[in-house]
Amino acid sequence: MYWTRAIEVMKEPRAASWVRVMSYRRHSTGNLRFVVAWLRRVLTVACVIISFQNWPPLVLALARRKSGGDISLLSRSGVRVTTPSLAAAMWPVLEVYALRTYRLERFDLMNANVLDIGAHVGAFSIAICSKYRGSTTTAFEPTPETFQYLTRNIANNDLAARIVPVNAAVSSRGAPVTFYVGGSANSTNSIFGDSSQATISVPSISLEAVLTGERRGFNVCKMDCEGAEYDLIEATPLHAWDRVRLILLEFHPVPGRNSAALMSRIGSLGFRLVLQEDYASSGMAWFSR
Repeated sequence: MYWTRAIEVMKEPRAASWVRVMSYRRHSTGNLRFVVAWLRRVLTVACVIISFQNWPPLVLALARRKSGGDISLLSRSGVRVTTPSLAAAMWPVLEVYALRTYRLERFDLMNANVLDIGAHVGAFSIAICSKYRGSTTTAFEPTPETFQYLTRNIANNDLAARIVPVNAAVSSRGAPVTFYVGGSANSTNSIFGDSSQATISVPSISLEAVLTGERRGFNVCKMDCEGAEYDLIEATPLHAWDRVRLILLEFHPVPGRNSAALMSRIGSLGFRLVLQEDYASSGMAWFSR
């Protein structure tokens, strides 16, 4: 069919960049917002078709409101990541492989030692270690059920020697943390929630202890922790960041918190803001030095 052929000739970064542009906050209001939202969905499906070998069941799973069990997302490069077949569980995998949210193609991360805070089911860590020779990651995921998917995906991609999974949260103080859980491997599980959600208590390690402890030597820090990034960065002193050269940060709206102040704080740690993108419900920022 013509539309399938048209999708096949689209370059992945171009299609993914269109989705990201249409997600910008300035496009979420105004008379054309419904048209933009529809186009964004169409292009997201296009990115899924481009990026995954088994795209038909993935598209159907994204349209479902109830889980149909587990689903494996098989990338064109041969990486297999299994999640519950719900959009909230699949979305972080799509961000890495279909929407290119982290722009990994822009960086040479060969032999990098990466700290993955908010590892979810392992999509980011697996992408790093499958793409860059000699790279290693330490992947922190606090919710036990999601952690089971993380360890399974590491094993299924033969990366147990290069990815160290840790079933704990990374926090500002290292005390046990209450998590609000929205569902199995739900990507929005976080320290923020409401009374309608189940809660669990999880152990945590302070970010300062992680950066300076026995696993020290991280030169890349990826952070996607659903609003906890403000406390983490504010509480972690300058010396703890000595070896970090690159920060990949997803930031989220939190009442009483300001993303501009967060960017300023990271700048005071000696990092330069390379790029910032503000989406309708979150944002991405890249820092280096």
